[in-house]
Amino acid sequence: RASLETVLAHLDNNIGRAADLVVDMLRRRDQWLPLVAGGEVRREDLERAMRNAVSDGLERANRLMPEDVRPGILAAARAAAGYLTSDPPLDGWPDVSADSHPLWLDLSRLLLTKVGGWRKTVNKNHGFPRKSASKEQFLALLETLHPNEDLREALEFIRWLPPAAYTDEQWRVMLSLFEVLTLAVAHLKLAFRESGEADFCEVAERARLALGSAAEPSDLALGLDARIWHVLVDEFQDTSVAQFELLEKLTAGWEPDDGRTLFLVGYGFNAHPWL
Repeated sequence: RASLETVLAHLDNNIGRAADLVVDMLRRRDQWLPLVAGGEVRREDLERAMRNAVSDGLERANRLMPEDVRPGILAAARAAAGYLTSDPPLDGWPDVSADSHPLWLDLSRLLLTKVGGWRKTVNKNHGFPRKSASKEQFLALLETLHPNEDLREALEFIRWLPPAAYTDEQWRVMLSLFEVLTLAVAHLKLAFRESGEADFCEVAERARLALGSAAEPSDLALGLDARIWHVLVDEFQDTSVAQFELLEKLTAGWEPDDGRTLFLVGYGFNAHPWL
């Protein structure tokens, strides 16, 4: 009850929204349930994951940013220092560590409009007086960037990256969420039992459990090992932890050069337009 009260208070007691969010998480429970079911989720582990996500997003924007325009962007940032918000202000070119996220947010704010398009004009409110030479130089630089849609998307994505750490209050809400979600899964399993139905996540989870472990495979796993010779996985970049474990169990008994194949179709994170 205390955990549910915390979650509802966090959502301004909007019970409908809370229910919708729980339902949405239940649809994707294969992605998070193995991490929270043991009740030992560590704050430092999740914060490390968030820092890695931030760093990955910054690295992509940095890689797409042409070297020859960086000095001009820094000069424009100095001219617009009063408009930008990072503390300390943007001085040299930032690295791609999570600590540099505020500096990259300033770059995104400088180069893009509020709706995420390339900025096409600036004024005194942005730090550029009407007839200043720096204004014309910056607008000319911006024109060279307008065709670079990949860079624009990478800079816009920076705005959606999470903070690199939780506040104590946020972590208190997270712990309550873990308990609420775990109990919601238990209620869902009861509903499946009563209705005689199951969703895809449940089928995959029961299959994973039915195969036993790599050290102690079940009779079903041993039987399938003799029958399955080729496995094809589409959209592999979306494979969850639970699904990956299922693949590991299905192929645990395979040996090199025994004629069996695992074929994975997908794309790497660096090729994804949002990563």
